[in-house]
Amino acid sequence: MVRLIDCTYFTKGERLIQNAPISPDRCVDQNEIAVRDSINGWIDSVQEGFLIAMMGINMTKVLLAYLEAKEIASQSQGESDGAEEPEVEDVETDEELEFLANGLKESLADYVMYKLLRGTILHVTNKGAVVLKSANDTHENTARRQASVWNTMVERNLRFLEEAKQRLSNYTICYVTNMVTPVNAMNL
Repeated sequence: MVRLIDCTYFTKGERLIQNAPISPDRCVDQNEIAVRDSINGWIDSVQEGFLIAMMGINMTKVLLAYLEAKEIASQSQGESDGAEEPEVEDVETDEELEFLANGLKESLADYVMYKLLRGTILHVTNKGAVVLKSANDTHENTARRQASVWNTMVERNLRFLEEAKQRLSNYTICYVTNMVTPVNAMNL
């Protein structure tokens, strides 16, 4: 599956994750490699659900197929070494699909961060869930941080949907209202 974002979305600001590599292709430090792989795992596990919630299942399929075709075409152009290979057709740029992909990247990063914060509170074992304790003496209440990241995502989603009304003429998107509903630290 094609990822809309990578670990570089988690290197500064509210989404800063310690040891997230600035250049994901040039990781040599084992901590950076582990963090990169963990972030990529979170992206892989939540991206499709996020896109379905923001655009609907049909538009998600269309967008992911388009991005996959673009990736295959760009890889085949970069790998042409003169050997006989099946010709891969160039993918015509679709401005509306490009808008959808680019317009949702920051929101997706917020969503991944929200899910990551939720997922790191508990560690599931075969005997049940264990509440993790921090080695740091001071740490932020993750519920407040989750609400903050979620609400930032909601603001971005609202701006995206407003712009989508004006920019989309060939595609129709539908979204889940939870994706544009702010929460507080109590998730209310």
